[in-house]
Amino acid sequence: SNLYTLLNILFASLITSTSEELNKDSITDRNKLQLWKDINATIHKFMAILRHVSTNANRLAFLKNSVPMLKLYLSDAVPIWHSAFRNHADEVMKDVNDMQVFTRFIYTLANVGKIEENNSMVVYTAHAKTYIVKFMFAMKGVLAFHDCLDAFWSGHLKNKGLDGKVLPSQDITSLPTDDDDAEEEEEEETNESEEGADGSSSVAAAASVAEDNERFSEDELSEVDLDPEVPPRDDPSDLESRVSSQY
Repeated sequence: SNLYTLLNILFASLITSTSEELNKDSITDRNKLQLWKDINATIHKFMAILRHVSTNANRLAFLKNSVPMLKLYLSDAVPIWHSAFRNHADEVMKDVNDMQVFTRFIYTLANVGKIEENNSMVVYTAHAKTYIVKFMFAMKGVLAFHDCLDAFWSGHLKNKGLDGKVLPSQDITSLPTDDDDAEEEEEEETNESEEGADGSSSVAAAASVAEDNERFSEDELSEVDLDPEVPPRDDPSDLESRVSSQY
């Protein structure tokens, strides 16, 4: 449809223009803070469109473009929020909360795609969930560094539709769950190991499966001993490496 094409182009253009703006030598930290505020506002407009016109094509366009956008948040937004937190705490927390609305919306899209058995959406679900987890760990580390951990409100993510209503359990019990998928893949890894595969690679594969099927609950996150130190903002790639090491 025309709306799908428009949404896809707009989201892709937002990603491209954001990357170009961040790579400018003249951009200041204050400019970056405002840029991410504007990006949050734009993404929330995309979300509003999807809530009103929730077609499979529109959901796919949003989910597909969410992955590269999440990468940008992790590589640049988190470090700039860390550096600006001391002098602009309220502003940063507003941006972080807006970002968490975005990540929860992606989680909802993943649920909808799974329930409807939409294979086109499932293709992007694992990558999106991976970057959501990385963002949550990185941002929790920043808040811990600034003694503001209570502001992190991830909570327990419920299975909801785009209308905000909790999905009835009977609608999903007949479908394979993330745990079922994990068990199947773990069995495959076990079989490969028995056939002579390297044991260490099997462990790594099992860990990857567990990461892709993370439930993102506050209780689970609180059990992880996070290092609150955040790398210097002039080398944001180190931040993603540090966060990735948690897995």
